[in-house]
Amino acid sequence: MNLGRRVYIVGDSGSGKTTLAKILSARLSAKHIELDSIYHQQGWRPLETGEFQGRVKIELSAESWVIDGNYSAVQPLIIDEADCIVWLDLPLAVTIPRVLMRSMRRIIAREQLWNGNKESILGIVGGKDALLPWTLRMHGPRRLRYAQLFFGRPHDKHVVRLCSPEEVRRWKDMLS
Repeated sequence: MNLGRRVYIVGDSGSGKTTLAKILSARLSAKHIELDSIYHQQGWRPLETGEFQGRVKIELSAESWVIDGNYSAVQPLIIDEADCIVWLDLPLAVTIPRVLMRSMRRIIAREQLWNGNKESILGIVGGKDALLPWTLRMHGPRRLRYAQLFFGRPHDKHVVRLCSPEEVRRWKDMLS
């Protein structure tokens, strides 16, 4: 299967975007670009939209890349340049436990994420912008938006939609 040289991976938190992106970038000898690492500045401060778009445009100039993330401010830029889009459309019954386990592991290990940031219990469950409520709130609208975006109108992009961990595993195995 030919994915091209530029692959964009989207999906809910906990769907495995970054894990798959690392695997694909190694197989394609392509740069891995995690949008969270660009967007989340020190102290979880979001990067201003124009600067975010500018930094992503610079990354898009690379000959080959695998990008993971869902940021609507840069999504059209990435889609325009992508050869293949992989949509990890896993159910909440899969992603929510993954988010909780990953976050708890990061908290316990005091793992440093992008730009020195660390996860906290409050950042996972506290308030409407915390990771867990946000993931629950965005699941339905994102699925509808991606279905319309990728399958509701004509375009020239190769789109792969994977709806279960088993489908993801089989697809990765086909790439070997």
